[in-house]
Amino acid sequence: MKIFIKIFLLAAVIGCGAPPSEDNAAAAIRQLSGKFSSDYIRSDFEAIANAYAEDAVIMPPGRDAIKGRKAIFDFWSGLPKTYRLLIQRIEPDTIFVMGNEAHDYGYFFTQSQKEGEDAGPVLSAKYYIVWEKDKAGDWKMKMDMWNMRNPEWNNNQNP
Repeated sequence: MKIFIKIFLLAAVIGCGAPPSEDNAAAAIRQLSGKFSSDYIRSDFEAIANAYAEDAVIMPPGRDAIKGRKAIFDFWSGLPKTYRLLIQRIEPDTIFVMGNEAHDYGYFFTQSQKEGEDAGPVLSAKYYIVWEKDKAGDWKMKMDMWNMRNPEWNNNQNP
């Protein structure tokens, strides 16, 4: 009988899904991802930098790791301004939370337009972000890395 009760309790725990705190964390991270996209479209580099932890690291494609919020601000604000960003959308595939840390991976989509020209193609990249909760209880990006998807995707897809 005791083994039956243990199996029943284990099944009940497994069947409940993620605890509410994990669901809340994942929802907060999705919301922060949307805010990041909005901030990027508006070129609000201060808000973008503040989405990262003070000692965060970003790993953009083809570049060395960039460490610290100030250097991350310099990276984002130093990108060429010859294009207007039309689309910036982050689509998390999976977010898993482990206490005060979360791992988030998925795809993002972006499209830009050079002044006087037609809009460029929609491009897509995959990303992986490690989030951490700071002392104030806010989720901040601790590590952010991304790279482009296969160019064939960019030529054959519409997000």
